[in-house]
Formats: sequence, C-alpha cells, structure tokens
Amino acid sequence: MYEGKMDGHGGNAAVCISGLPRFPQGYDSLLELKGHLESCNPHTQFDWYFYLWDLPNSNKEWVQWVRDTFNPIALELAELPTFESELNKKAFQEIKNRAGNDKVKAENIYCMYKGIYECNNLIRKEYDVVIRSRTDLVYSPAGLYLAQYCFHPSFTNGGHLVLPNNTEQWAYKGSAAGVEHAYNDQFAIGNTNIMNKYSKCFKLLDHIILAETGNSIPISGESILYKHLENQQVTVQPVPIFTFYNIRR
Repeated sequence: MYEGKMDGHGGNAAVCISGLPRFPQGYDSLLELKGHLESCNPHTQFDWYFYLWDLPNSNKEWVQWVRDTFNPIALELAELPTFESELNKKAFQEIKNRAGNDKVKAENIYCMYKGIYECNNLIRKEYDVVIRSRTDLVYSPAGLYLAQYCFHPSFTNGGHLVLPNNTEQWAYKGSAAGVEHAYNDQFAIGNTNIMNKYSKCFKLLDHIILAETGNSIPISGESILYKHLENQQVTVQPVPIFTFYNIRR
C-alpha cells in the first residue's frame, strides 16, 4: 500500500460541503479538513463547493468567513425543505417504524441526502476526485490517510468509492444487528462518475425505503446508503481514512 505524500501528483479535486452550518464549531472542522488536504497533496488544486441550510434568525457572520477562507466556486444557502408527497409520507412512516434508535429522524435523513445531491449538482466540470464532507466533523489524525487515499490510483482510475470504516459508531447504536449492512454516510471520496451515483441517493430515497416495507432490520441513513450503493453497483472500500467524531454528540 502506498504510504506518504503523493508529491507531484497535481490534478484537481472538488470538496463538497453540505448540511447544517454548525458554526462556531464548524470553523475548526473546515480549517482542519483544508489543512490536511493541502498539506498532504501540495500540488493539487482544491475547489470548494458549499450547499448549506439557511436557518432562520441565525448569525451569518460565518458566510463571509467561508468566502474569504475558501474562495468557493459556489456557496449556496437554501431554506430547509419540506417533504410532503404521498411517497414521502409513507417512507417517513417506514423510517419511524424501523428506526434503530431515537436519533434516527426521517426529516434529517431526507435533508442530508438532499444537501448532498444539490451540492454535487453545483459542480460544472470534471475532477479527478470529489470529496464529500460536512461542517460538524473533527478529524484526528487525518494527514497520512488522506495522502494515501485521496488520489490513490486504485480508485481514481475508475475504481471504487472510499468511505470511513467506523460505521459502527453511528449505525444502530447499541445494537450489533444490521451493522454489516450499513456504510458511514458522513464522508466519502470517489471520482466524478462514482460521486454522481452516490449523490443520486436523494432522488431514489422513497423507493429505497419502501422497497423493504416491514423488514425487521433497523433503518438509518447508513443502511439506506448501503442499499443505494448496492443498487447502483458501486464498489466500496471502507478504509481507516481517519478517526473522527461529530461535534454535536
């Protein structure tokens, strides 16, 4: 396995950040990610894309900070969506019936995948690598693993999706049942084609959830991602990219 920096690689990468703007903690999270990526891949051009929910009455000081710090190709603030179609309602009830724990909320799952989808849609050119993350992760340690996997030839040349392998921290917490059928949904790396398939999960959410109505296995954002990538025939490589934790928990 490759070890160390991939000096001289060059190339380009899109970094897609979606979800809730978790500031002020988000300042540290994004600075850590930026620092690790740039230090490990010094000859790579990183283009930043943000699609974040515009919370009512929230302090918007961070917006200018993001513009100044990342010079993003796109920064979009969107109103929190509502999901009210008949299929949405049925899927929401199915999630409620099969939620693995009280942190599994249908609205949160739908908002997360919509943010991923819309942020990916902001991209208008080809990249060697697309990296998906959010503003509420703290990375430790990241440097070596980001160097190993961000541009590793085994997946940048049409290979596979790379995900952190610490799914058990979040999926079905408190129960081992079904963990082997879940993928970490907080961070992902892949080429443009693969990440287009990854982000398409939002458009298929109702059908993925309702296809197994009444199944006894707990449902979560992680189990939905597993089924979606299986349906899309995306090859997945879970790797120890880094250890991270969610600043909200």
